[in-house]
Amino acid sequence: MKAFLLYISDLDGTLLGDNTHPSAQSVRLLNELTDAGVRFTVASARNLLAMKEILAGLRLRLPVVELNGAFLTDPVTGEHVMENTLSHELALSLLADMTALGVTPCLNTWASGPRLYYGPGNNPAIRQFIGIREKQHDPRLRKCTDLSVPAGREAVVCYSLLDEEEKVTALYEAWKTRYAGLISPVLYRDVLVPGYRQLSVYAYAAQKSTALAEYARVGGFSPGQVTVFGDDVNDLPMFAWAGRAIAMGNAIDEVKAAADLVIGSNTQSSVARFIYEEFFGRPAPG
Repeated sequence: MKAFLLYISDLDGTLLGDNTHPSAQSVRLLNELTDAGVRFTVASARNLLAMKEILAGLRLRLPVVELNGAFLTDPVTGEHVMENTLSHELALSLLADMTALGVTPCLNTWASGPRLYYGPGNNPAIRQFIGIREKQHDPRLRKCTDLSVPAGREAVVCYSLLDEEEKVTALYEAWKTRYAGLISPVLYRDVLVPGYRQLSVYAYAAQKSTALAEYARVGGFSPGQVTVFGDDVNDLPMFAWAGRAIAMGNAIDEVKAAADLVIGSNTQSSVARFIYEEFFGRPAPG
């Protein structure tokens, strides 16, 4: 059997169950695998702060891909091994496009720590998005009347647009051409409110595959020795890069079509069980 030296899993819809935490079985199996020398890490659109909370108990020792590849980060020290952010000029140009269309985004930046700026909650999707984070007492939250100020001064990680599907789709299609090779836009299938869509816009290099390629380069192994797990559109770049791509049973059709293998759903501890059974050659304990 081909030797895979690194296993990388997406979080939401992949490693995490419906309650946005990995199952107790997944944590137990992955910790046993890590202690046995298996290289395992995660790649997510979430930030490290959120990862640490939801993955409490999981002994992650390798760099993690956060914010869709904007950062490759040491999970213990929080040090960025690699950074891919939007230039101030590009960030302000994108903001002008959104303003012209009447779209108010949320803005993720880095300034001695992660920050999440938001303007007026002028539609149901934004109000729900921010409301969830307020209830969680998210320390990144900052209300801002003029997003051009942080966009022009701080390291811009990404914009998150939550608006009517027609507006968001129009920007997505226009930006793919206008900013080709400059941005990496991700149009998500999930919606907070019916009729609305979420679009996240990162620097072009901020993709999970870019961060993983850097980790592989430093670690001295090839893409062919890497297995990745995912379920949604932002996992496709790493599916194309890795030697083996595994889709969840609950993945969207596009991800399943790009996969080498489809396994069980995210609610069945499928990632941990798969790695355990492949590495130890025996059924995973319940």
